[in-house]
Amino acid sequence: MSLRCRRTFLEVVEHVETIEVGSSRRHSCSGLEGLQQEHRCQEAEDKLLQKAADSFAWHLDIPISRGSYGHPEMCAAPCIRAFYSKCTNGVLCEFCHFGHTKAKVKLFKAQRQLFDSLEEATVLSLVLSLLRDKCKKLPATQQEVMRLLLAALQKRVVHLGQPIVSQNTRRSLQTLKKFSIGRLFEVVEQSRQVDAALKSEVRSLLMGARTMVQRLHAWDRNP
Repeated sequence: MSLRCRRTFLEVVEHVETIEVGSSRRHSCSGLEGLQQEHRCQEAEDKLLQKAADSFAWHLDIPISRGSYGHPEMCAAPCIRAFYSKCTNGVLCEFCHFGHTKAKVKLFKAQRQLFDSLEEATVLSLVLSLLRDKCKKLPATQQEVMRLLLAALQKRVVHLGQPIVSQNTRRSLQTLKKFSIGRLFEVVEQSRQVDAALKSEVRSLLMGARTMVQRLHAWDRNP
């Protein structure tokens, strides 16, 4: 297995050795062995991608705040101080300095209470489902950038046990569908149910993803 640079993103290339075996001696792997092998391959791929991501210096030589990276879909919440031209944090500001045409979407009190009552696996499964739908609408290169983030959430859900999210719960929390990608990750980071280690991992990966998306925007403007 190796990494191959394809202009704007990293691709994992698996090297498979083909071994010819006589038809009389072919043995089919059991379903369990196949799942175990797939799990080992996925873990190896995740570690390789994580190692590559950690080696990047997530920095951009452009005068915008860090919270603005990935605007408008992946950026952080709008900076109130920047709106009044009073933000003194400059490029280090963790909030977005660009204009937002829509007001920040929030859950109603009853929705927040319902959301807070959910277990961690249900919270992550619900958010992950929405993120996947939204990421499918992104350009192919940006979808690749999001791959590690989605994999981190999926790995935690599998570890906890895939929950069954009722249709009633989904209907009650349908406001979440209006959240941007960045806002949904913000929900994960702010949810008391979510494991602290996962929050830290998501925060780090999200900053890297936002930076890479901002680079892609810059390359698109200046090919």
